[in-house]
Amino acid sequence: MLSIKDINDEYIGQVGINQIYWKSKLGRISIVIGNKKYQGKGYAQAALKEILKIALKDLKFHKVWVITVETNKKMKHLLKK
Repeated sequence: MLSIKDINDEYIGQVGINQIYWKSKLGRISIVIGNKKYQGKGYAQAALKEILKIALKDLKFHKVWVITVETNKKMKHLLKK
C-alpha cells in the first residue's frame, strides 16, 4: 500500500496491490481518494498509471483487476481509459 500525496505533501489517499497470488503473478489493485476535495482532479488516474507500471513492468504480473461498486461512476470512467 502506498500513500498518495499532493505537491505540498498533504495526504490524499492510498493505492496498492492486494490479494496477490505470486505463483500466477496476479493481484487486485485498490485506489482510495479519501479527501473529497481531491476527487476528480486526476490523482486517481496518476496513481493507477503508476501502480500498473509497478504491477506489470516491475513485478511482471500477468493480470490485475479492480473491484468497484456499481454507483462509483468516476472509477468506472477511469477504468475505461
